[in-house]
Amino acid sequence: HGFDFHIVKENETMSSISQIYGMKLKKLYDRNLMDYGTEPKVGQKLWLRDYKKHSDVIEETPIIEDFDK
Repeated sequence: HGFDFHIVKENETMSSISQIYGMKLKKLYDRNLMDYGTEPKVGQKLWLRDYKKHSDVIEETPIIEDFDK
């Protein structure tokens, strides 16, 4: 709780970072738009929270099908 991102330290892997924060490894890759199996560089900022839902207002827009009536 309370962590928005993680700065990668030496010898840390995506797996070890996901375990620190108790999150699924695939989710960590997805949130950082990284290819599964790749590792981050030292000093890289990894996002831990998913902010997509806040900006995804398209879903809230109602679709009006019968606009001729």
